[in-house]
Amino acid sequence: MTDKPTTIEEYIEQQEIELQTLLFQVDQAISDVLPNTTRGIKWGMPSYWSHHNIMHFSAHKKHFSLYPGVEAIMHFENQLKDYKTTKGAIQFPYNKDVDFDLIKNMTKWCYETGNHH
Repeated sequence: MTDKPTTIEEYIEQQEIELQTLLFQVDQAISDVLPNTTRGIKWGMPSYWSHHNIMHFSAHKKHFSLYPGVEAIMHFENQLKDYKTTKGAIQFPYNKDVDFDLIKNMTKWCYETGNHH
């Protein structure tokens, strides 16, 4: 049994080795946009906040999910047509290239507008 991670780095290091580089890139994309926010683990996943939750992500078997919230998914709807979305999450399959600019733009939008998950 693996201990619950307490940092984003520990979370990523507990994932399958072949996913770690990608997940570190996701963390870096979000962190680039949010350099002065608090980073850590909330609800068992990497989370970024500053007075409110801004962004979260989680690793799954065939994809990682990004949790920008309902408003962000509606705002970026046209750019998300190639992804499976739910009420507050977006699934990025591991077998497709990741649009890190899209992740950065959504993160920035969530931060600047106060819309969050």
